[in-house]
Amino acid sequence: MQNYPPRNPFELITNAYIVSGANTDQGIYLNSSTFANPALWVTSPFAISAPPVVAALGTDSIQNIADANQWNFDHLTWNSSTQLAPPLRNMIFLRVGAQWQNNIAINLGGLNYSDLQLGFLDNAGTRGDYAGTYPVISWTARAYTGAVTLELTASQAGQVRLGLRGIDGAGNYSMFEIVAIFVP
Repeated sequence: MQNYPPRNPFELITNAYIVSGANTDQGIYLNSSTFANPALWVTSPFAISAPPVVAALGTDSIQNIADANQWNFDHLTWNSSTQLAPPLRNMIFLRVGAQWQNNIAINLGGLNYSDLQLGFLDNAGTRGDYAGTYPVISWTARAYTGAVTLELTASQAGQVRLGLRGIDGAGNYSMFEIVAIFVP
């Protein structure tokens, strides 16, 4: 894995926001030097807290809104059963396409995270690019805590493992795995 170059999240994600309370922050592209190489990882307190919901971006079309609502009705986007094997509890089903926004409710726990980065999880096992950096989508606008919504728009179907890396106020690094299956 160390010999592979890191993948750019823009290969899949065309837009990303974090909604925290009344604040909506757009993610920015960053060649990160801190995505994968802390001195010590701690267990991530992050958890998916509700089934993902698809919203229509073309809200000027009543048909788009109806299509999004129908898709939400027809698709089980997350299985929250405690009887499900723990590794499967971070698997979510999302809708691919420029006209859809996938809203993923995540609970960050009680700590503050002023540095969140989203990238392909497997990138954390590489050496990074020629400069030792990793392509990510970054949020540093404020200290994020508690319930947030990660809003993603994706350009292609497929299954990927995403990593949401956080650095808490004490400087502890954690990585939360999201297994995202993007379907038409």
